[in-house]
Amino acid sequence: MIRIPPRGPSSLVLLGLMLCTSGCLFESAENPMSASTDTGGSGTPQIMLVPESLYILQATDIYSTSWPQAFQNYRFIVCNPSITYMDVARIHHDLPGVTALAYINIQDLLFDQYPNSPYWQVFAAVFDTSWCVRDLPTNRVIRVQGYTGVPGSGLMHAIPHLRNMETLVRFYRDATMAAGWDGLDIDQSHQDYPWWRKPIVQEQSSNFDVDGDGVTDTIDDLAQKYVAGRAILTMRLRQELGNSAYLVANSGGPLADPNLNGITIENVGVKWTVTQATGFLQAQKAVGRTPFIAAGWVISASNVTPTRTLARTVPGCCYGRDPGHYH
Repeated sequence: MIRIPPRGPSSLVLLGLMLCTSGCLFESAENPMSASTDTGGSGTPQIMLVPESLYILQATDIYSTSWPQAFQNYRFIVCNPSITYMDVARIHHDLPGVTALAYINIQDLLFDQYPNSPYWQVFAAVFDTSWCVRDLPTNRVIRVQGYTGVPGSGLMHAIPHLRNMETLVRFYRDATMAAGWDGLDIDQSHQDYPWWRKPIVQEQSSNFDVDGDGVTDTIDDLAQKYVAGRAILTMRLRQELGNSAYLVANSGGPLADPNLNGITIENVGVKWTVTQATGFLQAQKAVGRTPFIAAGWVISASNVTPTRTLARTVPGCCYGRDPGHYH
């Protein structure tokens, strides 16, 4: 999941570092996507509510006429991280008990897409692009997500590794979490380096460096360093943010990480069966932190019924709404 665009209706900048978003929780019986009917053996139709989550809350939502009524029943909401401290406080005030997670992405960097955002300006000030995956002869950063074959298109590609790790952890601790979030939603957090990224990297360079050490890496090096770096990053985030912070990974599939509270999965019913997705969630729950929270993100009409079934099957799992793809 990526699409982050809209920023807040104002440019409140708090102490240079304090800029973020927030989240929300359960679901309303008035929402036709959240409810189904069952007789419950009585012959009388009864509403069966399915717990829901939302991706992605924008600052503009907080200032819309539907706020907060339309958001009161979500269990957790993933939010644009450029929402400010004051608006995060408003989320918690208007939606008491909600779990608000700030969006971060550990493979695709968004900062150069929003040069006027104070939040991303802070990131740009501390992050060295030599830590990205880059072509060694030209020092050009490789772009993968959204790359169209046109030079400069798409998002800069970087994986967590020892040279950028502590800068990333400090930024998420001191800038992102300083806005008052309950935790982080970690996008592109796969168990293995995604197969589809490999040819896109190789199309742009045959001599690339993954981790800023100036030494040529292979595509297998990239895959192996990603797997190790992802695990170290969640460990370091847990160490720095403490046990009370929620860490939820958008894994897209299987992932079992003892530092996470849960995972979110896309495309249930198409890419994964309900049985497979249930197994992925239960495997994470068996090793992870409590409380467990999870979601199946609905990105097409084919996902609606299977994802709702998954949310009913696994306690702590939500039917994940992604309005940018499918309501």
